[in-house]
Amino acid sequence: MTALEQIRSLYAYNEWANDHVLAAASGLSEEELGRKLGASFESVQGNLRHTLGAQVMWLARWTGSGRAKMPELDKVRTLDAISEGYASSHEELRRFVGSLG
Repeated sequence: MTALEQIRSLYAYNEWANDHVLAAASGLSEEELGRKLGASFESVQGNLRHTLGAQVMWLARWTGSGRAKMPELDKVRTLDAISEGYASSHEELRRFVGSLG
């Protein structure tokens, strides 16, 4: 496997893992998503928003765009909005990884 194939494989896995976590979170109520659990980013919602923000930020750095293509994370609260953010980010990541040579 070439390095490029490995990178593409890792990003396919990243998308699969994110989708798997979002599917698991879909079984939680909005109250459960936002419940403070004493975790790094307080709640399931906080952790999902953090990882989404990091993914968007790194993509902006790699593409040189300098700006993340999504609304401010403070406004992304519902699981639907978080899921839409991941879907958009995954699409951009696929495009970026597909452009690597």
